[in-house]
Amino acid sequence: MFVRPATLRSTTLLVILCPVILIGVGGCDNVEWGGVEWSVAPPEAPSHATFPDDADLPDAASEPLDLGPTLFVVERGADGAIAYPIAEMGEGGFQDLPVEEDEPRFQERFLAQRLSPGAELALFHRGGRMGSFIAQEASEPVTGHCRSRPAVSGAVELQDGVGQVQRFLALSKGEHPPFFPATHLPLQEDDSDRAAAVTVATRLLGQLGAPWPPSVPDILEELQLIPLGEGPEPSLTSSFLYGDEMEPGEASSLAYSLFFLASVPEAGAAPEAVWYWYQREDGGGKAWPRLVGTLPQEEGHSPDLVLEIVGRDTNSFAILSSGNGDWELSFQEFCREHDGPDEVGSEL
Repeated sequence: MFVRPATLRSTTLLVILCPVILIGVGGCDNVEWGGVEWSVAPPEAPSHATFPDDADLPDAASEPLDLGPTLFVVERGADGAIAYPIAEMGEGGFQDLPVEEDEPRFQERFLAQRLSPGAELALFHRGGRMGSFIAQEASEPVTGHCRSRPAVSGAVELQDGVGQVQRFLALSKGEHPPFFPATHLPLQEDDSDRAAAVTVATRLLGQLGAPWPPSVPDILEELQLIPLGEGPEPSLTSSFLYGDEMEPGEASSLAYSLFFLASVPEAGAAPEAVWYWYQREDGGGKAWPRLVGTLPQEEGHSPDLVLEIVGRDTNSFAILSSGNGDWELSFQEFCREHDGPDEVGSEL
């Protein structure tokens, strides 16, 4: 709930005029007249009564949060859109957001200062600016993740051609760095892209010694083309999942996932994995990665890729970056149910 500046509260007194009857010091707290008994009682305290300890708290907007720019996820659904934060973009890179234990009233203060009604977020998909999100009112916190996240509902304004996209990355308007406009990419990948992903997965699964599925194409879970500027063709990310579903829940002991980023090194060449994450249920536990989106590309740098990690009980987020030329996880929320990737690397 949004907290408005404190206002003076007045107590309403219930006043009942006594009929023309003179009463002593006791007043008209219990008067019988004409067969009807009248009485005066103090008003009941409202259910939202403010107690002295709460009344001493300052307004949420008056306690500034020591936060840098914030990375958001915006999700669209049948009932509208919601936005919630996933990481702080600090000077030293991406960082965890504070929790209530370390930053009292964090969620309430964050909503008041970063997502108040009318606040605008820039929406990104595949590295390009695709529209805006306008905050309207506080929503229930987002749960099912490693941590509860403050959320706000709102309206989205989208460019033509992205109406079917349900999930965006977002930054507060004016906080995102200058970037090159994304190369136009088809929003629906074709058979040649799927064939390329299967080729890379087949090679990696064999080299990793993974249990062989009945059909590699049948375990292709997700595929996205993204602009990285590392080769003549768009790069692709893909998630392959064997023995489980891409949602929280128990998984078979034989289940595993393979996520990779692949690019085409030169025209006419086959795509090669530049980074992969192989995870086994019987290894480090269920932690299936999938791509959420790509942040804007800064001059001279590859864009950051935001991943969602699907666990047994909760989901979390991680960010894949290439700041020094080698791809690596620059940020990862750690859930208690898993410690991190079983195996990551580039093409074997």
